Amino acid sequence: MEYVAKYGALGSVAILTYVTVLAICGALVYEFSRRFDLYDYKSLMKNLIWHGWPVFEAIYVILAVVIIAVVASAGGNLMNQILGVPVFLANVLLIGFIFFVLYFGREAIERFSVYGTTFIYAVYLAMFGYVLATNGGQALDILRSGSTAYVNDPSVPAAIKSALIYAGYSLIGFIPPLFLIDRMENRSEAVVSGVLSAFMLGIPLVLSYLSLLAYYPNGDVMGASVPWLAMLDPPVLLVCYGIAIGWTLTETGVGFVHSITERIDEDIKESDHRFFAARDGLSSLERGSVGLLILLGAIALSRIGIISLVSEVYPILAVLFTAVLVIPLLTVGLYRLSNPAWKREFWRERGAETQSSGIEAE
Repeated sequence: MEYVAKYGALGSVAILTYVTVLAICGALVYEFSRRFDLYDYKSLMKNLIWHGWPVFEAIYVILAVVIIAVVASAGGNLMNQILGVPVFLANVLLIGFIFFVLYFGREAIERFSVYGTTFIYAVYLAMFGYVLATNGGQALDILRSGSTAYVNDPSVPAAIKSALIYAGYSLIGFIPPLFLIDRMENRSEAVVSGVLSAFMLGIPLVLSYLSLLAYYPNGDVMGASVPWLAMLDPPVLLVCYGIAIGWTLTETGVGFVHSITERIDEDIKESDHRFFAARDGLSSLERGSVGLLILLGAIALSRIGIISLVSEVYPILAVLFTAVLVIPLLTVGLYRLSNPAWKREFWRERGAETQSSGIEAE
């Protein structure tokens, strides 16, 4: 709603921009990580911005917490309104489930992501189908007429700018799966995975956009904190939506927290400090505890409200994320992919030892 649907018919321009940017950047992130054997964000950023990687880490952790807070804000309120569960209890249950998944490690996370994503897509497809079947003609009328009635000064540049902001923080979604890049064996797999990831993000966006156009420019829907509550009538769909939001929060939290704990785990393994000498990374309990702290921070932040977080905090973080990831990726990243031997010693001497094994493997 905030970055696409409010532009009415011009939202199609925003969607095209969004998916294109994600496809290009996603393919580059995956291929760069595969090419130089970089399976966590610290290694990735050391190979892009050298000593600037702590800046990325700070932005990444903050953005991860904010994104979890947005979903927590929606999830807590939805579970309260739809299922009658108190907001505090809903958040406690969700935190407990995330802790449980993280405790059992990588295999549990992979299974949870596959089953969870399948369930979420099934629920959303049912919701999209209901809305478009009952009121889809309105969406087509908006597209045919070119209506942009909900915004005061609509324009193609404004829609593109909005899409770039949306894509800027959406790119964070390509970071948590880095620990799976070791499964990719060649460039085509990495590029195809990046493009498919962009389309997987684009499909629900397109369907959400069309669903919102079915009520455009109705202020009761367009101005709602959670527009779906104003669009769905059947109780069974509302209940399924509440469960899907809870599952989305869990999957989002698991993905981001796992990427952060993986980074800490790698630091402990590489550390020469005597405190970590006898240790082989984080224990299951420690992984869960780190996740618990992050999730508690996100839930505290969710009290600000979903609209304020999305409209005011996201754009700032999107610009910062673009500066520390996208620009280095499109400059240093592209050049290194096309010239793997460029300043090889420079990167190796500055903590990018994993680069050499990737080059030799090629």
